[in-house]
Amino acid sequence: MLALGMSAFSQEQPPQLAHFHHVHLNSTDPNAAIDFYTSHFESEKKTFAGAVPAVWAQKSWLLFNKVEQPPKSDITSAIWHIGWGAENMKEAYQKQLDSGAKFQTPITDISDIGGGTAKDVFFYAYVAGPDGQLIELNTANHHHFGHIHLLSKDPVAAGEWYMKEFGLVRRGRGAPSREPHFYKEFQIGPSMSLMMDNVNLIIYPWQYAPKQWPDVWKNRTEFESTKGHVTDHIGFSVDNLDETIARLKKDGVKVTDEPKTILEGKLKVAFIEGPDKILIQLVEEAKPATQSANQIPYTKESITKGRSVFARNCVGCHGADGKAMVDVVADATDLTAPKTWKNGHTEQEIFRSIRDGQGASMPAFKAQLGELDMWHLVNFIRSLWPEPSKEN
Repeated sequence: MLALGMSAFSQEQPPQLAHFHHVHLNSTDPNAAIDFYTSHFESEKKTFAGAVPAVWAQKSWLLFNKVEQPPKSDITSAIWHIGWGAENMKEAYQKQLDSGAKFQTPITDISDIGGGTAKDVFFYAYVAGPDGQLIELNTANHHHFGHIHLLSKDPVAAGEWYMKEFGLVRRGRGAPSREPHFYKEFQIGPSMSLMMDNVNLIIYPWQYAPKQWPDVWKNRTEFESTKGHVTDHIGFSVDNLDETIARLKKDGVKVTDEPKTILEGKLKVAFIEGPDKILIQLVEEAKPATQSANQIPYTKESITKGRSVFARNCVGCHGADGKAMVDVVADATDLTAPKTWKNGHTEQEIFRSIRDGQGASMPAFKAQLGELDMWHLVNFIRSLWPEPSKEN
């Protein structure tokens, strides 16, 4: 269950050392799984790194590994489920039913989960996904991929680990409570709620598991590794993998697979073990050659193409008009006011911001957008300015 979703963000934000990159799922039929996700949830079919069929969900990927036998789907690892939001849960729930989705848990009102007697405000339901993947649909101010729910032997320590090692931002004010907290006889605290780009990592105490799944947890007190489960691992992207691995080793983090290059040099990857035996893949994408100038003329045709790219990838944070007035996790840039930008507004600087990202609020798009699409997007962004001009 998604809890404490309306908590304020911590005032002290650590430097962001990584971006959320992907959820990697094991599947007996990846193509069917891709069809399911893209037909039931806000996402689209795309090719990752120009080679691998995948699902693109706003700012991150669902990647799939084909397996011969059904993967383990019992909640015996620390990854509980993944989730999408819904502005109107009753309508979204009915739409899922009409499209043939099966629910492990029907729509349920948990408006009082934070205390009080509220009703008809906050709902959740669990969709039974491909290969036994549990997918939460919950009330939110968006309909995007929005969270991953974890379990932990020590949620506070686990959350602090993610904050220290990768710069995640904690939701909530003051020191996190270590006091047990219960909701309808289920222990849901101590807990942590963290943000990494647009993805919320929620961590509940392990005591929730034996209460919810007594048969699976009979005589069990420890988590299994996520490896081999339907949710095999999660992935973070970093700018320099070798430096990151060296830093993590110094901090005592277990590296399970040393850095190596894959996909014909397009990616450098490594694996580490996070809290509660969660497998985490670290990804460094190959740096594209620096562009000296926009080779695509500033024309109506290019602007139209850029508008299409913008609608698919940017509206969620910057809004349809580019003014960033939508309610989003982190402050986005007002694209109509270039003189206020901190990272420059020349064509090359805009292109670089799109390609490589900028800080915590702007992820890199080099893995999902081609070079031409990025240049069309540059031209569209310039068309939003009070006096768009081809000269920079």
